[in-house]
Amino acid sequence: MSEALREIRGDERRFVGRSLGSLSTDAQIAAVIRPPLAQTVTGAINDLDWLVPVVRRILELAHLRKDWDKRGSASVPVDTLVFVLVILEQIMPPDARAPSIVPLGHGGIQLLWHSSEAELEVEVVKPNELIAFYRDQHRDHEEEWPLSTDLSALEKIVRRDFRR
Repeated sequence: MSEALREIRGDERRFVGRSLGSLSTDAQIAAVIRPPLAQTVTGAINDLDWLVPVVRRILELAHLRKDWDKRGSASVPVDTLVFVLVILEQIMPPDARAPSIVPLGHGGIQLLWHSSEAELEVEVVKPNELIAFYRDQHRDHEEEWPLSTDLSALEKIVRRDFRR
């Protein structure tokens, strides 16, 4: 098991029974992501190629404070970071490539997947408010659409175009 996952599991034991508000940002994220992952993962957590880099990046972003870029950008709210993890847990097969995860000035997150065949960008404005952009390089096809709770189109694209 990776060090990052060992740390999350350790944090989970320390805060069982406490309110999320009294926990560190890292512990809040770990408290929320661990149960959904445990429900859906039937094999070892290490089989999820994308999980460790994603969790590391989310924890990095959790520590950004207001004006993190010296241009007045907002910090990323914990509920947005947790929502990103929930989205990825729903759409990512075990062998998917981890997306690049970029903070946005308004406090949102952008998820980016790129390959020689396709590009997928998902802007998470806030929980349940997303905008997706997809470009198929071979067909020279582009589309953009808003999303809220139905992530089936994203899951299909990731499964088809962004696996190892």
